Parts: sequence; C-alpha cells; structure tokens
Amino acid sequence: MEYVIGVDIGTQSTKALLVDRHGAIVAQHASSYQPDTPRPLWAEQWPAVWFKAVTECIAACVRQAKETGVAADSIKAVCVSSLYGGSGIPVDRDMRPLYPCLIWMDRCATDQVEWVRGNVDLVCFRNGQSSSVSRQARRLWQAAWTPRSRRSRLA
Repeated sequence: MEYVIGVDIGTQSTKALLVDRHGAIVAQHASSYQPDTPRPLWAEQWPAVWFKAVTECIAACVRQAKETGVAADSIKAVCVSSLYGGSGIPVDRDMRPLYPCLIWMDRCATDQVEWVRGNVDLVCFRNGQSSSVSRQARRLWQAAWTPRSRRSRLA
C-alpha cells in the first residue's frame, strides 16, 4: 500500500494526516502556536515557527504509522498547503529571514493602503481590491519600516 502525508499550515496550528490511497486516516498530529501581535492591529509569524511545527507533525505521523506496521518507504508524497494572504518572507543573501511574515490578519499597512487608493490604478491589484491585507500595501509598509542596516543585507 502507498501513503501520502498532507500538511496544512494555519494561523494557529499546523496539522498533518497520513492517509492511504483510499483516503483512510492512518495517523494524524497537530502542533499549536499563536501569531505574534507586537502592537495593536499587527499580526506576524516567524517562518521558524512553521518549520518546527511541520517537522514535528510529519515526524509524529511517520512514528504513528510505523507503530501500525506502515514502512516509512511506503510514504510516497508530502503535500503542503499554507495560510493565505501573507506578505512573503523577506530574506537576506543567505536566505535567512530578516523579519517575520505579516500574515493575513495583519493591519499594519492602513496608511499605505490609503496612499495606494489615492495614487495607484487599482486594476493592477489582485481582483481590483485594495485593503490593509494586500501584499502590495504590506511591502510598502515593510519598505518604510525596514531599518537601513537590514536593507543592506537584502539579496
């Protein structure tokens, strides 16, 4: 029998299921965490939090599967989905995160959204919408808030 692990990286937890080719659940695990909210309306997460949760969930599913007699080499794929609407993860030349990802619930870029609404043709925005959750507005915010010392490390 062949198996697949499905992983969902969410806002408050990462969940994983190991299923057989018929969709029967063989193993499952979840790892909880919270978004960082350093100021009102801000919401961010460090990629290391997600990576730790993903590796924990996959390892737990493989361990549980082995306990039921499933060989690790019969796991043929890992599928990952993740939370939507983040700003991306800015990295330096060595691919180290410079600061956390501003996630979907972040509202730090309100001023930048107002600037965009007044100065940019909104057709260029995805779905013609602009809001404080848009990636473009968050990137403007990051540019305004990124210290010069960090900018010099950008790839």
